[in-house]
Amino acid sequence: MERDFFKYLPSEITTDILSRLPFRSLVISKSVCKPWLNLIDSDDFRKSEIKTPPALVLLTEKTMDSTWCAIFEIEDEDGVDAEKSHDFHHIPLMDLEIPHGNRATMKGTWRRVEAGAASGFAFYGQSIEFNGNIHWRAFDLGGDMSICGFDVETECFRLFSIPPVEDGGYLNGYLCVLRDCLCYYYTRKYEIVIWMMKEYQVEASWTMDYKLSTLVFDFDVDYVYVHPIKHFKDGDILMLLDEDDLIYYSNKTRSFQQVGMFGDGSAGCLSALTLTPSRFSLKNFGFKNVISF
Repeated sequence: MERDFFKYLPSEITTDILSRLPFRSLVISKSVCKPWLNLIDSDDFRKSEIKTPPALVLLTEKTMDSTWCAIFEIEDEDGVDAEKSHDFHHIPLMDLEIPHGNRATMKGTWRRVEAGAASGFAFYGQSIEFNGNIHWRAFDLGGDMSICGFDVETECFRLFSIPPVEDGGYLNGYLCVLRDCLCYYYTRKYEIVIWMMKEYQVEASWTMDYKLSTLVFDFDVDYVYVHPIKHFKDGDILMLLDEDDLIYYSNKTRSFQQVGMFGDGSAGCLSALTLTPSRFSLKNFGFKNVISF
């Protein structure tokens, strides 16, 4: 009789294996057997290191009173055959409409935070969270740009330089996070340029990782907004184009393609983000009417 070695694995090894599954597979695993159900629902498993791949969240206004939300599992595995290009694979996880009504009034207390190193700087554009800090592009009185990081824990500001950008990247740049790196990217005529800070807040670590030609896609990036969302292991990049469409860049073929992922609820301005799933149930925080999967 063959022995079932998996059955006798120590719980910490089983936890490590299951914690690496995509969220959809992890939910299905709860139905395999009662020991797995108890393990996945245990406090120790919820507090274990998150290795589950992030999901893609798409949000768009469905009506004036609601937002359409779709969540997709996105595959990001190293290709077995190096000759084959990475295709964009996504699995729908959830599709729901979020009503805007019945918004509870949130009461809070405002208090002043000393500007410190950010004194005299004007913040510009949308903020980006990374490494426990909130980041903005910041301009001094002379019009020179820096990146300003605010440490939420210490409530201190710190300034560091943008990369040595080329013509057009100084005033046309944005911040994003790719591959656990703070990135500065900008667009100019028929090009998207992406710099990555390989070591956080080490200015000498800025590296130009991508200079993407958009000629093959036939759009002029000087007149549209392009926002990188996810950088895949094989070098491919998923981007949001002009708050309207998702585009996918293949690092192997050096080409772009539009991604069709939408249903009837997708009309309107689109926003996209990656979501790292949490194993903590909202029930633990006292929320009512929460459905467990």
